[in-house]
Amino acid sequence: MRTKPRLALFLTFLGITIASVAGAQICPGKQWDFAPATASGWNADKLSALDDMLKTLHTSALVVVHRGRIFHEYGLVTKPYNLKSGRKSILSMLYGIAAGKGQANLAASLDALGIDDVGGLTDMEKTATVRQLLEARSCIYHVANYETDSMKAKRPTRHSCRPGERWFYNNWDFNALGTAYQVQTGKTVFQGFDEELARPLGMQYFDPAADTEFVGGPASRHPAYIFRLAARDFARLGVLMSRGGNWCGNEIIPGAWVAESTAAKSVTDRPESPAYAYLWWTNPTNALFGTQFPGKVFSAKGHFGQFLLVLPGADLVVAHLTESESRGKLSVSSKDFGRITQAIMEAMPPQAIGRQ
Repeated sequence: MRTKPRLALFLTFLGITIASVAGAQICPGKQWDFAPATASGWNADKLSALDDMLKTLHTSALVVVHRGRIFHEYGLVTKPYNLKSGRKSILSMLYGIAAGKGQANLAASLDALGIDDVGGLTDMEKTATVRQLLEARSCIYHVANYETDSMKAKRPTRHSCRPGERWFYNNWDFNALGTAYQVQTGKTVFQGFDEELARPLGMQYFDPAADTEFVGGPASRHPAYIFRLAARDFARLGVLMSRGGNWCGNEIIPGAWVAESTAAKSVTDRPESPAYAYLWWTNPTNALFGTQFPGKVFSAKGHFGQFLLVLPGADLVVAHLTESESRGKLSVSSKDFGRITQAIMEAMPPQAIGRQ
């Protein structure tokens, strides 16, 4: 049916299109498209209630993207914040790109890559593979840079298992992966991110010089790789993953990698995130953060409340960040993020998530 001219002009004035009203999927441009709740079927009152909840928490920035458009945002969404352990899911994406180009071999052992550490790794530890590091199953319990007190307290006894035998959320694995990425591709994690993700996805607020940092120390040769991203840019990574690695018709990450890297590989000790994939948190029962979702769900997660939630079936992405580097560090718990995601799901129109 042809749209009446006056209606088309009115919708153009609102900054939306007929396709957006119908919920058609779009590719985010350099500037995000925004969809007013009243024109898209979202419940404005429930979104207002969500904001009231956020005011009681320490949320610094929240962006909700549905089918390529921002439907709701809160806080300082253009300010870069430290992703903390959200950085690890980025490395998983980079490994997928490198593997797709034949630059990275997941079966390669640390010995084959020439990777060692202070005090030396044993011959058994050096049999650990890149894949086992991605799964956090190396069983290498060497001191690591950028560990939290909880990580240090929980770290198992060195040499207590063989590579592949046990899952443990281990910063040594994650940091050594950054070294392995550089050995295999010839680029640092930051160079890879800028070239393979930030530029192709049109990130608006990322400054490679200001928003990246290696954090090392005398106890380990492998530095942590720190990323700071704005919530709007963080959300772009979620949209890419939601769409199976495809961006505006271009395959950035092989679709097979997106599926494999977000499929559960290990049971974890985290009730809010019961399974671990390749540096992504997930759950075969589609429940995360105490919320039951209507389809596959996976998440990046960092200390203090850095979350990137992805629901591919609904093409829904939630990026949530806190100020974690000021003297008065702010934090939002996994439980509270669960309340946030539940409020977002309740505000969505039923057809957007398959509800009747």
